[in-house]
Amino acid sequence: QYSIQGGAAVEAWRASHAGVAWATGLLGLHRAYTNPVFLAILALLGISTAICAVDRTRFAMRSLRSAGGIPTATLERLARRDVIAVVPEPSDPARTAVMEALRRNRLTPRATPNAVEAAAGRLGPLGSPVFHWALAALFAVIALGQLTRSEGLIGVPVGGSLPNVAASYGSLNAGLLHPGLYRNLTIAVTEMPLDIRKGSVVIGAVPTVQLRRGDTVVAQGAVYPNHPLRYRSLLVHYMDNGYVATARTVNQDGSVAGVDRLYFDQDASSPGGLASARLNLTAAQRSFDLTLTPVKATSDTSRSIEIEYPTPSGGTLTTTVPIGTTADLGFVRITLDDVRRYARLSVADDWSVYPMYALFVLATAGMVLAVFFPRRTAWVLLTEKDGATELRYLTYHQRKDPAFDVGVEEALLALGTQPGGHGAESPEVL
Repeated sequence: QYSIQGGAAVEAWRASHAGVAWATGLLGLHRAYTNPVFLAILALLGISTAICAVDRTRFAMRSLRSAGGIPTATLERLARRDVIAVVPEPSDPARTAVMEALRRNRLTPRATPNAVEAAAGRLGPLGSPVFHWALAALFAVIALGQLTRSEGLIGVPVGGSLPNVAASYGSLNAGLLHPGLYRNLTIAVTEMPLDIRKGSVVIGAVPTVQLRRGDTVVAQGAVYPNHPLRYRSLLVHYMDNGYVATARTVNQDGSVAGVDRLYFDQDASSPGGLASARLNLTAAQRSFDLTLTPVKATSDTSRSIEIEYPTPSGGTLTTTVPIGTTADLGFVRITLDDVRRYARLSVADDWSVYPMYALFVLATAGMVLAVFFPRRTAWVLLTEKDGATELRYLTYHQRKDPAFDVGVEEALLALGTQPGGHGAESPEVL
């Protein structure tokens, strides 16, 4: 995948897999999360989830409305059921006994003149629609977030600052609808101790980052792994550090050709411990490529830069430029104004992070409600006959758990005897 760090790895893979590289490029597989196929699948999943959520919501609303009393249709079905048990008492004491038995089954009973309704988990039916609506909203937030977010790498010199604009970034990925609300900010690194420890944990380099609007500091904090600096929708993460040199190039006629920031990353395989950087210059209507390599030094202030540059004859020469000195390369003069450490920061502008967290929590709450607190209802019809009371019942369990029906049946059987002295027909489970 291409990313703010993975571009070189992708290009290396494509170079070594030329046979399939054209297909992966054509299908956009190296940028999967912004690929139209991925976005189309995301949209399809979001729409289907929303349709499912509508159906679940209708069912939940019907279930909540039915909690106001025993529906007539349910009473009619109860009357057609076989008698499960006969309580040798009139209906009033029998009703009390039924309610107590259902209460022991962790149900809340409610009596009517000739029936008892006992329920638990009355809000359980809301769990599924809450879960599905949260997922549908999550798909929408992810899609909108990809269109409006930005993320990039910026190298800020320690003790210096850079404006939060595209030109300051070494790499920057911005969505098509990114509003650029924070272009008026400046990103500064005031200090960066290199060997910070917290107890026995070695953290390493910890830059102190400031976000400024003009002369006003709007956010400040130490930034290290799992401890970003947050400001509204901005998140600033620390990635790495190295050295940055400010190189000023002057043409032979005295005109300033340009001022460049050259970044040197850590490289243990290099004699100076830092990787080389390349600088392209144009002089006398010709283009020149320079290779600049930091020389190993005992301190940052004694750093020098070794410059390899082309000669008119086609060869190369090398010269070493200490800080604050100028080297004449023949076609151009280059002055090394400054060499200092820099902090490589990942700056993400993404409003969707917190809504996604909230939707994850909401979806989890809906799932917990549906799984652990399902709607459970038992209806018992009491019919007084010859001084005894016949019991008929129906049950409903949101997750179709047969153990619930068995528990209700056993509770009712314990109140009396089975009709005819034999087992009753298996009751209907809604």
